[in-house]
Amino acid sequence: MPEFGIIGYQQLRENMRILYVRLSENFLNNFSLQYKPEMADFEREAKNVSFEPLQKPNYANMSK
Repeated sequence: MPEFGIIGYQQLRENMRILYVRLSENFLNNFSLQYKPEMADFEREAKNVSFEPLQKPNYANMSK
């Protein structure tokens, strides 16, 4: 969702994830929002935040 941002998840434990959203600059500017500066540090250091899909599509099966 390029106009909104990137949606991912943060792995807390093996069986527990929470939603994580990184809002786009466009969205932030349109609504006069800004990230706290410490969020940039958190995102840079976070090893358990993933913006990859939880389940990757199987394009071979989808084309059948």
